[in-house]
Amino acid sequence: LKDIKPVRWFAVLSLFFLLSVLWSGEIKSFDNHLLRILAVWGLVLLLYYISVYRPEMFARIDLAMACFGLVWLVVIVADWRSLWRANIIYNITSISRGVFTHHLQVGWMLAVLSLLSLQRIFRKDSRTLLWILVTLVFFIILIFAQARGGLLVFFAGVIAFFFVGKSYVNTRSIIMLTAGLLLTSGVSCMFYPEMFLRLLERGASGRFIIWQNWYDLWQGDVIKLIFGHGLGASTENINTEHNTVIAHYHNFYLNTYFYGGMVGIMMFFAWIFSVLRPQSIKTRDYLPWFPVLCGMLTGFLTDGDKLFNYPGAFTFCFILPAFCLVFAKKRPSANEE
Repeated sequence: LKDIKPVRWFAVLSLFFLLSVLWSGEIKSFDNHLLRILAVWGLVLLLYYISVYRPEMFARIDLAMACFGLVWLVVIVADWRSLWRANIIYNITSISRGVFTHHLQVGWMLAVLSLLSLQRIFRKDSRTLLWILVTLVFFIILIFAQARGGLLVFFAGVIAFFFVGKSYVNTRSIIMLTAGLLLTSGVSCMFYPEMFLRLLERGASGRFIIWQNWYDLWQGDVIKLIFGHGLGASTENINTEHNTVIAHYHNFYLNTYFYGGMVGIMMFFAWIFSVLRPQSIKTRDYLPWFPVLCGMLTGFLTDGDKLFNYPGAFTFCFILPAFCLVFAKKRPSANEE
């Protein structure tokens, strides 16, 4: 395990951010952050040992996620009260459940599940119609969740998939899938036009003001510019447009820079580069995790807080796909079942 470069980079990244708690002024939260980091590492070790000792099981993690995702979706929809009202007044916060504490996190998970099921449409001997139906189910709930960050993840992931997996794509399946997505969106817009209007009305949700607040933090503070404020520091700031307190800077990269400074953000990108570099895995093994990872990295432009957030959507939507990609060297071709 220690010979795998992305794992080494992630270890360095973990240690740096853990130590950053010491200069954040919140030393009492050290044990909390330590437990979160150790929990993430527990997941990493689990994935590694599955890939080594049960490679056939490792090759079907995406299938397991899609199947459990359907069960999870049934639970959410069954308890999503505003969805079942005769005159729907969309309350996007009502979709939050358990560790998915915000509708965006539900949107991320739905986007990841949509991408995983979409890619199964194009596998050899796949049940194409079944997986098209599953993809459409995840996608329509993603629309109803009104998580624009989730939609960004989905469409960025689709572009990455067609770029990397073009040799697996067939025209008939593309036409069927595209028609299904357009029909789903069209019917939803026809019956619930106010849902799409709300997506547009929310605009940037004050993000430019929030990002300006982030920029104003660094005036004349060279030490924090280099090493950050520390993982225990608060990212709360004021959105003066709506006079509300915002939990963080609605951009994962800005938040990472806030916590770890120039050193932290450079370590993060070094780790990502080691995960994505072509020499680390065979081209066939980019699927199904590379499109998910690309989608999440794009979605981080508009949201995302801490890297070590366990349990939560971040772990399942980003950490898990990243290390599945890292440990994919020995698994069967994505086109073989």
